[in-house]
Amino acid sequence: MTQVSNSPAPYPASLHIDYPEHELNRLSSFLRVIWAIPGVILLGKYPRWWFDWNVAVTCLGFRVSSFCLLLRDEMPALEEEQSVHVFIEPPDASLLHRLLPLVKWLLALPHLVILVVLSIAVLVVTVGAWIAILFTGRYPRSIFDFNVGLTTDRYPPFSLRE
Repeated sequence: MTQVSNSPAPYPASLHIDYPEHELNRLSSFLRVIWAIPGVILLGKYPRWWFDWNVAVTCLGFRVSSFCLLLRDEMPALEEEQSVHVFIEPPDASLLHRLLPLVKWLLALPHLVILVVLSIAVLVVTVGAWIAILFTGRYPRSIFDFNVGLTTDRYPPFSLRE
């Protein structure tokens, strides 16, 4: 599997999606909701304790997401990296505390609220990009940068630019 990259990154995880310089397939963009169903179904079934499997599913998830958000035109491959590049550094288990997961979920609640708001924004601008692709065959660069900027490795905070 080629999901794990050995490239150094300033953060433990990194993501880069190449901008499609060619005209996008309008029929594929129109039918994207239907064609994405198998990939979306695969996203929910994986054992969390197996790091390599988790990385592979995360990479597939980003390929499916970039396909659904019209960022990439090719069907998501199960094992190839394609134009979506993900790096995830394995965690050092000796630094993890046993009782912190009992408290950490409370700290995640504000983050989850922000993610819901940003997810709605991504949905709205993706529909706009879908309409633009149907009429022009091009993904508007500003919407592309917005969607990719929300999925990059810059944590914290979120970035609306790549």
